[in-house]
Amino acid sequence: MNMTAHSACITKSDIGIPPPCHPPPSVVRSSTLMTSASTTLAGPPVIPREQFFKLKEWPAASGGFGHVYQCIMRPPAGPDVEVAVKAIFCLTDDASKKRARREMKLWMQARHENIVPMLGITEGFSEEGFAMVSPWMKGGTLADYVEGHKGNMPFMKKLTLIKDIASGLAYLHSRQIVHGDLTTRNIILDDSERALLIDFGLSNVLGGMVGSCLSLSAARPGAVRFAAPELLGMGEQTSRPTGDGIPVEDQLPMPDMPSDIYSLGCVMLNILTEKHPWSRYRDLAVAGAHHSRKLIPIPDHSHLSRKRKQFIRKCTSIQVSKRPSSQDAVTFIQEELRIEANAPQQSKPDEHSYTIVIAGAVGSGKSSLVNLLSGKHVAHTSNDARRCTTKWRDYSISFGDTAYKVFDTVGFVCSNDSPLGPKERSEKYAKQQIKAIHEQGGIDLLLLCTPSRNFRVETVLNDYQRIQDELRGRQVPVVLVVTHFEEPFTIESWWSTNSSTFRAQLNSIANHICITSIHDKYLDESREHIFQMVAQYHTPNARQ
Repeated sequence: MNMTAHSACITKSDIGIPPPCHPPPSVVRSSTLMTSASTTLAGPPVIPREQFFKLKEWPAASGGFGHVYQCIMRPPAGPDVEVAVKAIFCLTDDASKKRARREMKLWMQARHENIVPMLGITEGFSEEGFAMVSPWMKGGTLADYVEGHKGNMPFMKKLTLIKDIASGLAYLHSRQIVHGDLTTRNIILDDSERALLIDFGLSNVLGGMVGSCLSLSAARPGAVRFAAPELLGMGEQTSRPTGDGIPVEDQLPMPDMPSDIYSLGCVMLNILTEKHPWSRYRDLAVAGAHHSRKLIPIPDHSHLSRKRKQFIRKCTSIQVSKRPSSQDAVTFIQEELRIEANAPQQSKPDEHSYTIVIAGAVGSGKSSLVNLLSGKHVAHTSNDARRCTTKWRDYSISFGDTAYKVFDTVGFVCSNDSPLGPKERSEKYAKQQIKAIHEQGGIDLLLLCTPSRNFRVETVLNDYQRIQDELRGRQVPVVLVVTHFEEPFTIESWWSTNSSTFRAQLNSIANHICITSIHDKYLDESREHIFQMVAQYHTPNARQ
């Protein structure tokens, strides 16, 4: 089995591709309305249950409000549409459903490029009974996107995402709508990776109704890292309590515009640092930190300038009155984008593209190492040695602020020592390829892959000698990368068996030894470990 890497954390929302019997779903635009839906003045259109067909019986995602199902909507006239149907938990009686319809009508009326359009509601969809319908967004949640692109998200992309979010929030606030649950789980990406807000229809309008069970969303477990302290009953409170018939001392305040701004600051922090807000705290400890009036920790990061830290600190101020408006946030981010776009190319740090060459036997996991470094599947991999790389090629990869050019080379020999036929492998590409790459502009680092199974020192030494023959005396640091660990626990066992051999025979050829794991839990750790090691060669005199 070749070592594999993933481009993103795979979530349940990634599954459920329409079966062949369904025609391709059409694109839903914000103005789409089902002709068969009945409309009342009290709320959004009600779409008949029989128009929906689940792609999977189980939910694509679950949250504090309910379950989300990926469905095909089949109206009586018009093409099939891929939609998300969210069954709500807490609407159990007619009165609560009536109030919710009035809230959701606000969502129906919202028209903005950074707002997920709402198509209507449906009843009888699940045992919860009440469900909202919106277009299915294939880009997934912002939380999954940030996690999947950790260490590999350009700064301009981060600013663009923040601008999208701030613009959507400013639009809501201009209509006197409070989101009330702004987290990276309630921000969705479309096919073009544009960020859109969702679930704001479950919050209240300023001056609107009291007592909606949905207005508690910002204080629910799981969103506590993004919740303003006043929503947790701590700090300065500016909004009224949430429920009728409940003792005042037992009630939580409603979300409002300042609490949305606090959440926006947390989202900005999450995107720029690629870490969760209060990352060193457990969920329960976050509430305790708020109770102690602690400020949210803002870690150091290359994408967090002093100016950006100060703005996030203003957004997350304990003093509600000192928080900026959502329009202030839009203005701030637009200025940051303008400055970044106009910055002279030569003034940006770490813009030099470092060249890394991956070499080794055919089937040693070279292409899979490319995918691990990239953080996504860019190079073909296979268990069949006859289908390995047949011509060296380069990949542009970034980690943090550093750009890399990574070359995947043709394997020296097949890992099982069986020769490849002329149609499978061209010797002209295998010979002198490292020399040719070096002559194009130099090599900063060479990663020599060797599989853990059937490991032989002689093979490593032979591969190393091939490299040195092509370099012809040029000094290039070499790191030995051991691959093909299918289970994490085998690493320790393998190393205990072979460490003495490395120390005795291979320390002289390899500057470092790096062991990687294909276990999902350790992919990010392996990637971060490799780049930490690679960073040691980012010196002006590294090339010779």
